[in-house]
Amino acid sequence: MGACDIFYKGFGMNRVTPCLNLAFMRTVLGTVFCNVADYVLGVDISLDSRTLQPSDLYVALVGQKVDGHTFVDDVVRKGARAVMVDQVHFDRYVQKYQDTVVILGVPDTTLALIALAREYRSHFVIPVVGVTGTVGKTTTKDILGSVLTRAGFNPVCSYGNQNTLLGIAMTILKVRAQHTHLVCEMGISQPGFMYELAQLLQPTIGIITTIGAGHLQELESIERVSYEKRQIFAFCKPDQTAIVFGDQPLLRDQSYPCKVVTFGFMEHNNIRIISMTDVDNTVNLVVCVDNQLYTVVIPSCNHAYSMNAVAALSVAYQLGIDLPTIFQALAMPVVTKRRFEICPLRSGNVLINDAYNANPESMPVGLAAFDRYQTTAAKYVVVGDMKELGSESDFWHERLAEWVKGVSRCQQVVLIGQQARIAYDLLIQQNVCAVWFDSVIAAAPHVVDLAHKDNSILFLKASRSMNFDDLVTSIQNSMDNSCKKI
Repeated sequence: MGACDIFYKGFGMNRVTPCLNLAFMRTVLGTVFCNVADYVLGVDISLDSRTLQPSDLYVALVGQKVDGHTFVDDVVRKGARAVMVDQVHFDRYVQKYQDTVVILGVPDTTLALIALAREYRSHFVIPVVGVTGTVGKTTTKDILGSVLTRAGFNPVCSYGNQNTLLGIAMTILKVRAQHTHLVCEMGISQPGFMYELAQLLQPTIGIITTIGAGHLQELESIERVSYEKRQIFAFCKPDQTAIVFGDQPLLRDQSYPCKVVTFGFMEHNNIRIISMTDVDNTVNLVVCVDNQLYTVVIPSCNHAYSMNAVAALSVAYQLGIDLPTIFQALAMPVVTKRRFEICPLRSGNVLINDAYNANPESMPVGLAAFDRYQTTAAKYVVVGDMKELGSESDFWHERLAEWVKGVSRCQQVVLIGQQARIAYDLLIQQNVCAVWFDSVIAAAPHVVDLAHKDNSILFLKASRSMNFDDLVTSIQNSMDNSCKKI
């Protein structure tokens, strides 16, 4: 066995897989140009020159708006270990950098990354988990990763929300000999995308956390959302596992090519939630597994987090992890960025950043969690448009007005965006203290002022495209500036 060969051990099985060297690349891709005799693909691959770290392999993708080859000089200055470019650019970069940087030339960088990942994946014998759903994908993936780690395993989990074809390809290519599991988030916004993701990842266990009104602009109906999400199981074999939220008929009452495990509140589920009781910003969760009741204290007042914990439990149990170990892991907090993330501010106030995304499933749940959050501070709700709802957008933004009214002791509601104006008009008619801004830029000074009020707590949530990250940055920068003045 050569020095580059990788030895996998999964549930007592071994297999030698190819090294990610030039020979492997040429076998998969055909002609691969390189300015050095050999090169082994590292685990750190970057597609973005802004976030590249020294020693990364930078892959120059050609997008609809941006050509990654434009930034090759930037990444070399930042210390990129190697650069993958389209072959038409190879000679130019070799002449410029000689042998100071490894230059790989492939027919098409995007297709090359996917093709390498597809072939590499075909050699795995470790369990491969795919996680999808309208809400809860990232948090479920993060909790499952924590459970596996605390159980003594060494998983590779997709970073952040790298849930696209390229994101999954990059995650596959991170797997090495010491890794025991691969866990990937899988996200879609258009018909046919999930089938492509499943074809690449080939999950041995897949889970759908829930389905709801998300991406309706392209997927048009919840029925179509369900159909597309279920394509995660398209390549599962009969002895593999589909895990679904069993309270939804659009998931429960379907045919699957493999064995099915359900979780949820209803009595027919294999893993059943008996109760969720709020106690001091935690949840006492009681679940029934194999006709036995178990209680675990979940370290969040957000019931969505508890649901994601049960989803992770369902997968971990199918992976053979014992229940005491799972429950011990679930009792430990797992922070997922921008998902009901509690951020203490330097002013002594608190920001709850739930602004990664928003849809009619996640918005009411987040607001309900903020309502349950026990605090003596004055509460302020800052919410923005829920995007990609198509013809149902007006209806759901009318509902937004009802959801924000459910937050007790709320001093003011700040609404941002053209669709959020619908909720604002309804709230004003009902004498609710509310203000409206057409953009984050316009709203920022007012929201920053709220963050500086004595004993205040802010909840932020909107669709990703509303750029609430800029609002969070404005708040944090204002704290830094105020401290400097002191």
